[in-house]
Amino acid sequence: MLSFSRLLQTSWFWRPILVAVIALLVTFAVHAEPAPFDLAGPNLSVTVTRGDKTLPITQVPNLAPGDRLWIQADFPADQSAHYLMVAAFLRGATNPPPESWFYPCETWKSKCIQKGLSLTVPAEAQQVLVFLAPETGGDFRTLVSAVRGRPGAFVRSSQDLNQASLTVRAWKSTSRPSAR
Repeated sequence: MLSFSRLLQTSWFWRPILVAVIALLVTFAVHAEPAPFDLAGPNLSVTVTRGDKTLPITQVPNLAPGDRLWIQADFPADQSAHYLMVAAFLRGATNPPPESWFYPCETWKSKCIQKGLSLTVPAEAQQVLVFLAPETGGDFRTLVSAVRGRPGAFVRSSQDLNQASLTVRAWKSTSRPSAR
């Protein structure tokens, strides 16, 4: 079994992708409070619409097929680097997602700045990841190929980060002084 630290050492190709995944999952996992290892990055606004009710992602314990997601990255107005935001649905460690489950949004262009990214959870989807990748010539194709080629690495990384965020939350709740 390939550990997360070993995965980071296997190739220069994976490092920027995994760093982007880690930054985004940490942002989602500890949205309410900064973690002790806080990574600077843009705020992500994410809402879920189920039926006629729309809630922030933090109030939705699980996504369901047919849920509509709206995702928007909030970069500062003077942001000089361009980042491609890509939402991707996963369907398990051994079942690569189809290419149609990847949704790009060019965060430096007015359409993405104003409207964000709107998508619907597919029937077989089990997880959703949001990547922020530096804009280069083949950024979208590279992400699609990496995730489709090794979906298990991304599923496991997502699970590890979710578990880490639960540990941080548990630690914070037990380390706060009690009010008397």
